Amino acid sequence: MPPIVKLQDVIEALDLQPRQSQSYFHRESGAIVLVSDGMAIGPDGDMDPEDVEGSDEFLPLPTTFEIDEWSMMRDFARERPESQADELLDAISGRGAFRMFRAALERLRIEDQWHRFHEDGLAAIARGWLEGHAIQYE
Repeated sequence: MPPIVKLQDVIEALDLQPRQSQSYFHRESGAIVLVSDGMAIGPDGDMDPEDVEGSDEFLPLPTTFEIDEWSMMRDFARERPESQADELLDAISGRGAFRMFRAALERLRIEDQWHRFHEDGLAAIARGWLEGHAIQYE
């Protein structure tokens, strides 16, 4: 029987997954393995990435592209009061959107609110992924 997974572990894997990398969930143990730059790093140390990628024992977690951070930033901005929303939406239009968004959060002193919103968004993605694969979590 597969283990019951900690939702927070999956959220952290989604949040800390670098671009051009892929995290995988091991069906038997519930371990999360990160494959990046030809290396695989699991809870017990380095692994051979070929043992992870394409294996039926491992399920790929959503990638940074599937998470769509830009849409999260837009949705957060739209939930703010109009004056904040305008500044945040301006920040994410054009080049340097992520950097400009972070700067706007600091100016408006709403970083904590963004982090809660972002974590809630990642939690929803993690729950949907886990439920879609019939994986129990707590």
